[in-house]
Amino acid sequence: MKLADGIPTLTCRPIRVYVACPYSINGKTSMDIRQHNFEIVTKLTAKLLNMNLVVFSPITHSHPIQTIGKLTSNDLDFWMAEDLPFVEFCDIVLVVTLPGWQESNGVQSEISFAKTLDKKIYYATFDDEELKIYEED
Repeated sequence: MKLADGIPTLTCRPIRVYVACPYSINGKTSMDIRQHNFEIVTKLTAKLLNMNLVVFSPITHSHPIQTIGKLTSNDLDFWMAEDLPFVEFCDIVLVVTLPGWQESNGVQSEISFAKTLDKKIYYATFDDEELKIYEED
C-alpha cells in the first residue's frame, strides 16, 4: 500500500472511501447549513473520484433523496441503517472536519462503527480547491 495525496492506494483495485461529514447536528441544523455542507462534500467527493478512488458520500447520495423525495423517516437510526453497511464495504473512512463534526451523532456513530471494524480513519479539510488529508494523532 502506498500513499497518494494522503489516501492509501491498493495495487489490486482502487481503494474504497466512505466520506463522513456533518449534515444535521443532532437534528438542529438549518437547511442553509445542510445545503452548504452538501455542496462542500459533493465537491470533495468529485475531487476524490477524479483521483480514481471509489467513493461513497452518504450526504451526496441522500440529501437529494431527502429533499426532493420528501422522506418521512429521517432520524439517526434510519440513516445509520442506510449508511453503516457502506462503512463496512469501504476500506477507509474520511471524516470531513466541517463545523460540528465532533458534535454530530451521525459522524461519531460512523467513526465508532469503523473502529470496531478496524478501518483506518483519516480526516480532511477542504476549501473548494485545496484538499488536506491527515491521520488521527
